[in-house]
Amino acid sequence: MNERKEPDVIYADMVVTRVLDAPVGAIWDYLTLPENFGKWWAPEQFIVSKAEVDVRVGGRYHWCMRGPAGWDGNNPCYTGTFSEVVPHRKLSYNVQWADEQGKILTAAEMGMDFPDESNQQIAFEALPDGRTILTVT
Repeated sequence: MNERKEPDVIYADMVVTRVLDAPVGAIWDYLTLPENFGKWWAPEQFIVSKAEVDVRVGGRYHWCMRGPAGWDGNNPCYTGTFSEVVPHRKLSYNVQWADEQGKILTAAEMGMDFPDESNQQIAFEALPDGRTILTVT
């Protein structure tokens, strides 16, 4: 008789690196100023409905997305605290699920099959031609 064995869970960092056609200062401002954050962070056809950002060690952020008309999935919100802030070089922070008011939720409460919390880092590297290498881990 064959028994079904669940696959082993492998935990590893996911690293996404992109070269952006803008200087580090502009990219930094798009990630750290609430009025800019919502202009580009959400997936296509989604909007950022809330963006609060206090970029300093110990500062919190809270942002929410809303799906397009007819979207029947979750409209997720995220919150967390900055653990490292090196202007124009690095942002480190934790990510937790939240509701519209900022109350921390579990992934299960959001109907998601993800960890309840993760840690992220964004590194900025200026290129001589004025572009930026952005690495999200």
